[in-house]
Amino acid sequence: MGLFTILGRENTIEHLLPLILAQLKDECPEVRLNIVSNLECVNEAIGIRQLSQSLLPAIVELAEDAKWEARLAPAECMPLLAGQLGVEFFDEKLNSLCMAWLVDHEGNPNLTTYLPEIYSDEEGLCVKSG
Repeated sequence: MGLFTILGRENTIEHLLPLILAQLKDECPEVRLNIVSNLECVNEAIGIRQLSQSLLPAIVELAEDAKWEARLAPAECMPLLAGQLGVEFFDEKLNSLCMAWLVDHEGNPNLTTYLPEIYSDEEGLCVKSG
């Protein structure tokens, strides 16, 4: 994402966005995981709203991955997603996914151990860090 500073926002969206979107659809979960794990950089470069329709399926697939480490990555990016995409989008598309993380049927560490608290107040979604 260091190219963003060189290319600028418009060129980044024009030239790099198609590559990022293709990576979000890659068959290899590690490729999708890399994009989701670097969501803050992606947000800084092009904004999450540009990716929201492609990002959601990738997050859902990673959230259902057999490896708990892969499930952790989308969980860690929830505060950023919630803040950028807003309360309505979060409630409609991501809330049920977050609730599913409360119970890990695989016998692995419960993901809630690693998650910041997300709550809503008069100003919208907020994050309470550990």
